[in-house]
Amino acid sequence: MDLSTSHASTQQLPVEPVIATGPRPAVKYAVEAIGTFFLVFTVGAAVGSHSALAPLGIGAALMVIGLTPIG
Repeated sequence: MDLSTSHASTQQLPVEPVIATGPRPAVKYAVEAIGTFFLVFTVGAAVGSHSALAPLGIGAALMVIGLTPIG
């Protein structure tokens, strides 16, 4: 039996390079601005309320913003 014909061709196919693309810079800046707005709004509202739970609200906002993937 001829081994050169019993298996698939061993020639290498040309491989296209994989280019990793991420979000455009404008999208990243917009998401960052929205997150900053929500953080500043949360801190302002928490401090303005004079509540004893203000640090909890600020921490919760930071946790949510920190766990949100920007990309």
